Amino acid sequence: MIIALALATTPVLAVQLSHSDMLACTELTQVAESTAAQFPKWVDPVTRIDALVVTCKSKAYRVDKFINVPTSDMREGWHGRKQAQWDEQICTGSMGPLVEAGWRISQVLTFASGERVQMDAHCGRV
Repeated sequence: MIIALALATTPVLAVQLSHSDMLACTELTQVAESTAAQFPKWVDPVTRIDALVVTCKSKAYRVDKFINVPTSDMREGWHGRKQAQWDEQICTGSMGPLVEAGWRISQVLTFASGERVQMDAHCGRV
């Protein structure tokens, strides 16, 4: 409730975000805050989720992940497969309407070798 009130009284956000965007911002922020204590969290032997980041002003939601292998160990075509998997996960789930409403839902993969790859969900392709 405090977050919603703060958003409603912030002129920059009130001008840039619609009512539905403000509601989405509040919900996403609550999810990120309520799960923050769980991170970092290993979800499988290779993948660790480090953070959920919400930037309401730019309508962005990001999942930061660490992949415990170097990119050189990834099979050919991995990027396309991961992108398709991310699109399907986001677009067929509850976040699909957010993408359609202009939110940028992304994952940033940081590999053991230091490379970083950002993937934004594109729901028109699913």
